[in-house]
Amino acid sequence: MQMKKYPLLFLFLVGMSCPIFGQNTQDFNVLIIHVDDLGWADIGVLGSDYYDTPSIDQLAAAGMLFTHSYAAAAICSPSRAALMTGKYPA
Repeated sequence: MQMKKYPLLFLFLVGMSCPIFGQNTQDFNVLIIHVDDLGWADIGVLGSDYYDTPSIDQLAAAGMLFTHSYAAAAICSPSRAALMTGKYPA
């Protein structure tokens, strides 16, 4: 009778330790703004005095701003296709 208690104890301990290895459930959002013919300094947060971009500046102040990136092509359609597929344009 004593042997049946150990497997139940083992299953109980394994079941109780599973939340330790679980993924963090904190929600987060990712926003990628992919714009054609936008220079690296054409928004206010990056130093533009010509263009007024208060909404983008507010997004940058409230979140993370990545300033180094790579465009797969110099024109929009292959660059957008590379972003969506994860492949280099031919």
